[in-house]
Amino acid sequence: MRQKDFITEESADLLAQITDLILDSSIREDERQILLVAKARLEKHQYLPKIVADLKYSLTPLAVKNSLSQKVASFYLQITNLKYADKYMGLGFGFGMNFGGH
Repeated sequence: MRQKDFITEESADLLAQITDLILDSSIREDERQILLVAKARLEKHQYLPKIVADLKYSLTPLAVKNSLSQKVASFYLQITNLKYADKYMGLGFGFGMNFGGH
């Protein structure tokens, strides 16, 4: 298997969810455009934590305004879960807490 063909279970799961949302007629067009960008990046096997971070960044203003459709709001809550976070993110915080001298 070539590395380009390699896709993680998390990436495949996220891609399936995004595809289902894109095809759902109840979501708004601005949400669909955000999801289409993420889908294209997932299909190119780009770095999953960066894709999720960009999705959160793009959807957060809509979430703050309480203007996400119900299905995208559920999806947004899911991607803000630590499951999709970069496992190395926050490592500096851990070192700071352990070795910060406080």
